[in-house]
Amino acid sequence: MSKYLRYLLCMCPARQRARSPEDKELRTAGLLDAARELGLERGVREVTLTAVTQRVGLHPSALRRYFESREELLLELAQEGWENWRDNLCDELSDARELTAGEIGDKLSGSLARLPLFCDLLTHVVLSLEGGVRLERVRRYKQASGAAYDVMTDQLLRTVPGIDRAGAQTILTTAIAAAAYLYQLSRPTPTLQQFYAVEPNTSPRRPRRARSRPQPRHPARRAQRPSACRRSGRRRPDGSYRSPTKCRPPR
Repeated sequence: MSKYLRYLLCMCPARQRARSPEDKELRTAGLLDAARELGLERGVREVTLTAVTQRVGLHPSALRRYFESREELLLELAQEGWENWRDNLCDELSDARELTAGEIGDKLSGSLARLPLFCDLLTHVVLSLEGGVRLERVRRYKQASGAAYDVMTDQLLRTVPGIDRAGAQTILTTAIAAAAYLYQLSRPTPTLQQFYAVEPNTSPRRPRRARSRPQPRHPARRAQRPSACRRSGRRRPDGSYRSPTKCRPPR
């Protein structure tokens, strides 16, 4: 049972104002739980303050005592996601040595696939969340995400043979960009779903046919074509050709 449900059971029927530090911490955790569940159910773009407060049984104005805005609430979940990803990836790589490129990719993708809300939040952090909060809150998020990034970079350096720090950072950055983009691509909005139903060839989920290399139209004719030396040279008595200039090999 999540913390916010336990909180409701303890506080009902009269929802009192949280005054002690313990009550405030519990209510903050309840709001985060509600936002997390709504994000998983509907997507981050559909998480609103009204929906969060309704789920925990509070008035929307009461949320301002714990989070100044929707952006700050969701940025807290994004910071939590960085910590969870760090723990997942380090656990995956803690006992691994001499992994192949494919094995590293599997472990990276697996660690992110277990955090769908974090993959969704990665897009919104850049688009709106960082720009919608105070400077001090952005600083805390950047410090926390940067620390998690550095820990994962060090873990890759210990696990992957033959790469330097720049290479490990490139691997992580590519994984982050792919997770953010592919998550949004795999969950189209209702409008896009309707469009893909009408135009199935444009859907990113449609199977792709392998492209074959184009073949020359007349390979036999091209093979029989005389070389540049033969066209421009003189014929010897034995029937061979001699070019007056140094000829280039046929293409």
